Amino acid sequence: MLNEKQEAQKLKEVVEAKEMTASFEKNMAEKLEQECKEQLSKELAKLEEAKKELSKIKEKDLVEMRSYTKPPTTIRIIMEMILILLGRKIFVDEHMKGKKKVRTPNYWKSIQEMLKSIKKLRDDLDKYDKKKLPIPEDVIDQVNERLDALQAEKSPQQISGAMLGVYEWIETILAYDKAEKDVMPKKEALKEAKEELEKKTEECKKSQEELRTIEARRDELEIMFRTQNSEKESLKQAIADCQAKLLRAQELNDRLKGEKKSWSEKAKKLKEEESNLFGDIILSAGYAIYFGPFSRSTRRNILTQVWICLLYTSD
Repeated sequence: MLNEKQEAQKLKEVVEAKEMTASFEKNMAEKLEQECKEQLSKELAKLEEAKKELSKIKEKDLVEMRSYTKPPTTIRIIMEMILILLGRKIFVDEHMKGKKKVRTPNYWKSIQEMLKSIKKLRDDLDKYDKKKLPIPEDVIDQVNERLDALQAEKSPQQISGAMLGVYEWIETILAYDKAEKDVMPKKEALKEAKEELEKKTEECKKSQEELRTIEARRDELEIMFRTQNSEKESLKQAIADCQAKLLRAQELNDRLKGEKKSWSEKAKKLKEEESNLFGDIILSAGYAIYFGPFSRSTRRNILTQVWICLLYTSD
């Protein structure tokens, strides 16, 4: 049972150490998760606000925009950025330049195609942060080129109406994407921390189960030990009682040995007296008959001074 106790104590120390490690891993994971949330919360709030502004854009404004054959530069650049961010198909025009065939992207034709399904466009923009992030770097580069073009023309200050909400959404989604990429290492670390926590928790559970098994075995052995120890004490008491009884029996036996000699002598004497019993009876009867009328003192004198003397002197 001592081995079980030592094993249980060692395993208990291991379990406590694993529990401390798991608790530390859990705290680290929670801290990383909180940092990620805090880092993204501001940009996420801005993004939600930008989505609300997008929802305010009237369908008729978009329908009107689609009807343009030569849109204003601001509208064209902003919608090109939307087209690129959404990854929509870009039509290509082919024409001859001298003897060489040239392929030129027709962004506005592609934008007009995109504007044919305004509901789909709204849905894609609303769910963009959930489906399209992170934005590929080549897409970021194309969008930044157009943002630079807007800045060069000083057109951002001239944006108004429906395009203002779209422009703000673009800026916000780019900022949110940057924030997402900034926290990506922390998210990776968080993922690893959670995996490690899960691993440590599983190990801890297994160790706890082993500890419960060993403790149950230890408790069972302790019960057996107490039962057997109680039986041992009972046996010791029984042995002590038997030894006391044996001692008393020995003493009695020793006493009886001394009485044996006395009883043997008495038996021998009684045997001798038995042979004289008939004569003794006759003498006693004669004594009672013949000396009965005399006094006690006279009977004693006749017995001791006359009769006994005659018996010893007669042949």
